[in-house]
Amino acid sequence: GLANYLSGFLNPDQISNNIMTGPLFENFIVSEVLKFFDNRGIKAPLYFFRENNGTEVDLIIDLKDRLLAIEIKSTSMPNKSHIKSLLRFAELSDKPVVNLLVCNSGKELKLDNLVRVVPWQDLSLVLRELTQHS
Repeated sequence: GLANYLSGFLNPDQISNNIMTGPLFENFIVSEVLKFFDNRGIKAPLYFFRENNGTEVDLIIDLKDRLLAIEIKSTSMPNKSHIKSLLRFAELSDKPVVNLLVCNSGKELKLDNLVRVVPWQDLSLVLRELTQHS
């Protein structure tokens, strides 16, 4: 959208081969999560997680009875290295954690029993499903 235009990207090939692809995709996903909560009149309970050793989870959503941990990757081919931080966070959490890897896969994938890999296009559906009882 606007960030891509202001960055001088004129076509999709320029975006996909650029160092800014990851940060722009992450920004897009976070804005979609904010809109999801805002459209429901809820102040988004958003956080992030980072350890001194560099382990980080892009987005933590407090759903009261559990936490939703979201790792955001612009890749279309996610792998197990993309979920290490999610698994570490779940290990440290006092609350139950639902782990999501949001990416460009185009379809839901299975990398691990503890992490749900969802394409960005399905994110609002997944958020609706996970927040129904919160």
